[in-house]
Amino acid sequence: MSYNLLSPIAPFNKYLVKGEYDGTFEINSNTYILDFDKGSVEKKDIYYNQNSYNGHIWLNGNEISPKHAAKLRPSLASKETDFCWGNKGAGSKIVALAICAHIFKYREWAINMYQPFAEKYIYPLRRENFEIEIDLKDFLIDNREKLTFDYFTRYFDFSGGTREIALVRNDLTKKYSVNLLDEVAWAYVERKEFFYNWKVPSLPSVFGMKEKEPEIEKPCFDKHAVFKTIRRSLQRQFFTKQYARLEDSSSYMLESKIQKTLYLFSSKQQEYLNVRAEKRRKAYIKDRSKFLQKIIRDELKENKYDENIENNAEQ
Repeated sequence: MSYNLLSPIAPFNKYLVKGEYDGTFEINSNTYILDFDKGSVEKKDIYYNQNSYNGHIWLNGNEISPKHAAKLRPSLASKETDFCWGNKGAGSKIVALAICAHIFKYREWAINMYQPFAEKYIYPLRRENFEIEIDLKDFLIDNREKLTFDYFTRYFDFSGGTREIALVRNDLTKKYSVNLLDEVAWAYVERKEFFYNWKVPSLPSVFGMKEKEPEIEKPCFDKHAVFKTIRRSLQRQFFTKQYARLEDSSSYMLESKIQKTLYLFSSKQQEYLNVRAEKRRKAYIKDRSKFLQKIIRDELKENKYDENIENNAEQ
């Protein structure tokens, strides 16, 4: 792959990326740390904790700002945290997007590439100062389908999660299309997988009363089986043929259709959740009433038993 100075990609593949946090570091031994990526609380021998979450990023010696990236993805931006890394949170995504915005001069390509860029280069970083050299040659080859003018990525927020959804144009029909049912289903699968793998140590282990948590064998999370189940459920609830697959000759019109469809889906999901919550509330009141009645009956039985004992004693 060759580049020139007029290309939307910078004319070289190697970059030196440097990151520094404000403040100083503390090293803690044998401390329980909440790991959002693994969904667990684990004891680590050495854990780095900086006094500030505001990081600074340099690309080939030039400091870059998070402001442009925050404009591209406002939903990921935070007033308290600009750049942050060491997990898979919004701060790491803003770091990846800001770097991609400097490497890929075409705005759409930067947006298309920041997620895989974060997966490969930013998510593996520890929450500490770093300096790495990256070579994009293989990375660009692996993600070459995203470096076209017929591929657009958009960030959507809906009931059940958020997701980058790609709008791809078909060369034959000349229309942009998206399988919205599959995209929403996969968002739910990722959410379920996170909670399935979540594990928290017992209190005795946290306070040092137990040396090690017993290993509990758990079957691997079957993504494809869960995907099929969730997909069928979403089809019954909302995603009929009218909403499952959307297409349009304009990427902007398709984006508008997706937003409208996800809004309708979120509204219906909220109605469903409200109905379910009301059923649970009524069931709780009913169960509570039964529980109180049982307490009263038991109390009456005890009183009657005590009266019989007293009467027998008097006789």
